[in-house]
Amino acid sequence: MKIFDMIEAKRREERRKKLIEDGLKCFAGLATGLAIGGAAGVLFAPKSGDETREDIKNFYNEKKDQAEEIARNAREKVQDKAQGIYDKGKKALDNAKDKADDLKLKALDKAEDAIDNTREGLEKAKKEAEKAADKAEEKVEKAKK
Repeated sequence: MKIFDMIEAKRREERRKKLIEDGLKCFAGLATGLAIGGAAGVLFAPKSGDETREDIKNFYNEKKDQAEEIARNAREKVQDKAQGIYDKGKKALDNAKDKADDLKLKALDKAEDAIDNTREGLEKAKKEAEKAADKAEEKVEKAKK
C-alpha cells in the first residue's frame, strides 16, 4: 500500500468516526427532545395525576425501548462496517506480504545469477591469465635459447 493510500485510508477512518459521533449526538438530541416534548405534552394534558404518571411511565418505557433498538441497530452497523474495513485491511496486508515475498525471491534469483556470472567471469579470466602466463614463460624460454 502506498503512503498516499494509507493517508487517504486514515482520513476516511477519521471521517467515518466523525459521522458516527455526529449521528450519535444527533440521536441523543432527538431522543432528549422527544422525551421533553412528550413529557411536557403529557403534563399539560387534562388528566388525573395517576393517569398522567401512568402515561409518562408508558411513554418513557416505549421511548427507552425505541432508543435501545436504535442503539442496537447502530452498533450492529458499526460492527459490520468495522469488520468489513478490517477484512479489507487484512487482505491488503496479505497481498502486500505476498508481493514482498515475490520481490524477495526475484531479488535472490537475480543475486544468484549475478554471483554465477561473476564466478564464470573469474574462471574465464583465470584461464586467460594462465594462458598468458604460459605464453610469457614460453617466450622467456625461447629468448634464453
